[in-house]
This record gives sequence, structure tokens and C-alpha cells, in this order.
Amino acid sequence: MLLALLLAAPHTLRILFVGNSLLHVNEVPATVANMLQSDGNGTRVAYKNYFVGHLEDVPPGSEIAREVGSGRYDIVVLQSAMVSSSLTRNYAQTRGIAMAKDALAHRARVLLYVEWPRRGVDETEYTMNVYRGIAKASGAEIVPVCYAWNWVHQKAPNAPLWNPDGNHALPSGSFVAAACLYSFIAGIKATPTYRPAGVDSTFASLALLAGRRSAIQP
Repeated sequence: MLLALLLAAPHTLRILFVGNSLLHVNEVPATVANMLQSDGNGTRVAYKNYFVGHLEDVPPGSEIAREVGSGRYDIVVLQSAMVSSSLTRNYAQTRGIAMAKDALAHRARVLLYVEWPRRGVDETEYTMNVYRGIAKASGAEIVPVCYAWNWVHQKAPNAPLWNPDGNHALPSGSFVAAACLYSFIAGIKATPTYRPAGVDSTFASLALLAGRRSAIQP
């Protein structure tokens, strides 16, 4: 009987998020956790998030670096690589690569969250190539939020994705990002019931489809 109860106990998935405001505005980590806990699979989520300007700003041996390599997490999400805003400079990605390797060495799955383009700026592939370099050097997986965002914008050009600053996301845009992470973690057949305030059911379905598409792209 005890064994049966243990086998039936919900699994607690532990996730660490490290990134800048493109990850934290509208509480993407909390949205991902709520989505995972609402899809009927019995998953419980414990998560922790850190705000950084860039991954390169995280010193070796710092609290964040120690947490990344602690072995306490099933999944580590890294965002905020050094990407040239002018699309003309190539920056070192030393710390992003090192943290991804450290997390992987401690048995975490590492997801590289590739942010969406600024409104009106053709920078998707430039940004993707930066993260591809980190992935190639470390073995981490790429979550192409940018591709999902562009697809949603193509399908629903009037959807409120960008904040008026043209860089940050409105709640609907952040939900696209959350849907991508959710699909990579839960798989493309799972369906969450949770959606945050400011996101209607029609848009939520479109965002989830975009997330699923991102999870099966080569």
C-alpha cells in the first residue's frame, strides 16, 4: 500500500530561471509553472528565478552561478545572452556557455530561451545564431520563442504582443514565450487550462499552437 501511494504521489518538477526583463516582465516563470500544474498530469512545480542584465554578468562562484550548478533543478532556463543591439558586434558568451555546461553536468536539462525581435527590427536569425553558438558549445537546447512570436504575429497581426516601447512584451506576448517553454517541458500533446489575466481563450489557443510548433522544429 505504501509503495502504491508513493508511486501515485505527484512529481515535483524543479525549475530555475535566469534572465532579464524579457523573461521576467509579466511573470513568465510563474505562468509556466501554473500551466504545468493545470494540465491534469499531476505535476507540481517548485521554481526559483534570478534577474540578470546579461548572462555574462554572472561571476563564477556567485550565488546565481552556484545555484545553476547546484544539482537541485530538473530544468535550468537561461536567457539574456550578449546580443548586439546594432547587429554588428560579436560578443563573448563565456559565462552563458559555462553555466549551461555546469547545469548539464549536474543532470539538469538546459533550455536556452531565445527572445523575440524588437518591433520592426529584422533580428530573429541574428539572435538565433548567438544562441546556436551557446547551444553548440554546451549541449543545451534552444527554445525559439522568436520563431513562435513571429508566427503568431503573422497569423494575428493585430494581436497585442509588444509593449509600446517596442521591446518588452504585453501579457499576450509573454504568454507566447510561456507557451514555448511549456511545450518543451510538458510535450506537444499536453494542454494546460491556465491562462493569465489579459489573455483571452482564442489567443491562448493560438499561442499554445505556436509553442507546440516551436517544440517540434528541427
